[in-house]
Amino acid sequence: MSLYARQLLFCARLWTQAAIGHIWCTRLRPLLLGSSSPPGPGDAVVSVVWMASALRQAGVLGPNDKVVSVVIEDLSGNRGLASALCRLRITYGAETTGAPGTLILKMYKVGNIASRKTAIATGAFREGLFYASSYAKAATGVVAPRAYFAQGSAWSGELILLLEDITEQNGDNAVPVNFILGNQVWGVPRPVPAEAPAKAEVLRAAFLAAADMQAMHWNDRSLIDSPRNWWMKAPAWYRGEGRTLWSLGIDFAHQRWKHGMALAAAGKDGVEWSPVLIKIINRAFESTSWDELQRHLHDPAVPFTLTHGDFHASNMFWVMQTGLRAFDWAEVGPWEPTADLGQMMISDVRPDVRRACEREVVKAYADRLAEKGVNYSFERAWADYCRTGAERWIMGFAVLVGFGLPAVAVQYFHDQLLAFIVDHGGNEDSVFKLKTVWTLV
Repeated sequence: MSLYARQLLFCARLWTQAAIGHIWCTRLRPLLLGSSSPPGPGDAVVSVVWMASALRQAGVLGPNDKVVSVVIEDLSGNRGLASALCRLRITYGAETTGAPGTLILKMYKVGNIASRKTAIATGAFREGLFYASSYAKAATGVVAPRAYFAQGSAWSGELILLLEDITEQNGDNAVPVNFILGNQVWGVPRPVPAEAPAKAEVLRAAFLAAADMQAMHWNDRSLIDSPRNWWMKAPAWYRGEGRTLWSLGIDFAHQRWKHGMALAAAGKDGVEWSPVLIKIINRAFESTSWDELQRHLHDPAVPFTLTHGDFHASNMFWVMQTGLRAFDWAEVGPWEPTADLGQMMISDVRPDVRRACEREVVKAYADRLAEKGVNYSFERAWADYCRTGAERWIMGFAVLVGFGLPAVAVQYFHDQLLAFIVDHGGNEDSVFKLKTVWTLV
């Protein structure tokens, strides 16, 4: 069967699966489970019965403790591209002590069959399975927040998380990291506390947190080979499997890119394009293939470890007393370690700030790995950082260009990506071969 035929069959199966999953989650399950049914996106009420059960499973409530009420509050300023976030304010019986007064409820936006199909294809459910795994337990307190309830379904695309409420617990002492770094692409950030750390200090802490987590799983073949890790992103690619889905992701990104370039040619996007960046991205798609991916992933000299996969400042909080917390683990899985570092720099750090500190923070990252017994020199880490950051963001930028983002946002990421590539020796003849994908079919 040809690759095209396999893609058509995959999409047909995906639509069928999404339709069945949608009927189960929105009609059959609420009918069968009643008040014990978990909430869904757009629900106006969260069942106190379900909440009490979830918190008992988390060890927070005893068998006789009761949840009296759960009030849903909107989170102002939430910019989640795919997920719905809200705050739950919880009231307990008089004898209950020590239970959280508020929690963050996160769910994937699955309002219809089409969005559920996208949730299944993208692996949006993956974050729920991460928080339910031993990997999240090991990362809690290092970079991951605590989850009181975590559920993800590859079958229905469903994601339901109850996370600790960092901002309610810490007030002004919890600051979004993108505010500290001064990223204004989404508007002027609110003032940060005077005691907030300097930009370079935050970057250093983020890179060290990445090193601490990655060192625990460096070149760990169980990430790839263990059946328990089927839910992670990328293990199948390391095993030479999953070509159909990967190819769909590349095709999707290429189509989005060509759509964005058509808008640019018609003068309808309001972006000042660099011919150099256009050539680099065009050549990246021309140079990308499944065979090239397999050659790279099977090169014994290429390291891999557990990576966050979407490691940027808008997915992080800085808590004054305890440091960094990273959210949004939907892209978690084995991959090249420095891709996370490069992504953060391109996403949120202005070129002048990056140039002043990046060698220092990458050196600190390599030194921390060495302290933990990982043989990964600064020279190798630096070379990989320069390449993998650009590769990840070329793919991401190609997708975003065709999504109708405001011109100011496209221009910002255009300039950030171009500066990163050029500062590290790239030019219009540079060849970047795309590897990881976002699959939105």
